[in-house]
Amino acid sequence: MALYTACSASVATTTPPGVITLGAASVTTILQIATPSTQDITLVDWGVSFNGAAPAQAVQCEIFGTTVAATSMNSLTPTGLDASGVNRASLCVGGTGATAYYKSGQSEGTVANYRQFDLQLVDPAVGYFKQWPLGFQPYAALSTYVRIRVTAPAAVGVYGFVSWTE
Repeated sequence: MALYTACSASVATTTPPGVITLGAASVTTILQIATPSTQDITLVDWGVSFNGAAPAQAVQCEIFGTTVAATSMNSLTPTGLDASGVNRASLCVGGTGATAYYKSGQSEGTVANYRQFDLQLVDPAVGYFKQWPLGFQPYAALSTYVRIRVTAPAAVGVYGFVSWTE
């Protein structure tokens, strides 16, 4: 079993990862993980953090499983976190409608077979982090998508991440 993580930003190079700017009251998938047809995944933890002026109201943040992908996103390659240093490649491969992060103009699609893992109203001045207890972590079935979706009452910048095992 290997541990992987993905974040809702480009991989850092000579500059830090870019922050996603959310529009006011728009439902936005900031990160999506596509499970392969041969392996389910077990979620370990997830979180969101915000920048800028805090809106007067909390930001709705959710992580859920679905059979419908958001599309036209930025493809990403998950990062392996094996303690052995081998860092096997994840089976959750990148693609604009697969394992990906937010891109302006993306399509949310109509969510089907919604399976809620966590739903929170998050104070944008604090952010949110959840690690599921060992033995009680949710899993995402074969050929499904794990999505982190946020809805902010006012424009604000956001990062999101999720870690899982395969």
